[in-house]
Amino acid sequence: MAKKGSGVVDIVNPGIEKFMETEEYYELCKKYDIVSTCYENEYFKDKVEQPVYFTQTKDLKTKCSDGYCPCS
Repeated sequence: MAKKGSGVVDIVNPGIEKFMETEEYYELCKKYDIVSTCYENEYFKDKVEQPVYFTQTKDLKTKCSDGYCPCS
């Protein structure tokens, strides 16, 4: 947490972005079983199906009985 406009974001974000491109990032996602919610990089060998809650409502192919109602 930092004061808005303090410049911390300009220091922290590039480091996070760089880390998210590494194999270590992928290994952490695997370790904690959150691969489907991580941002993919070159180390994600298999295409992971994204959870339905990441799908925009207008693109849902589910029914309300599935717990996710589509909209027209």
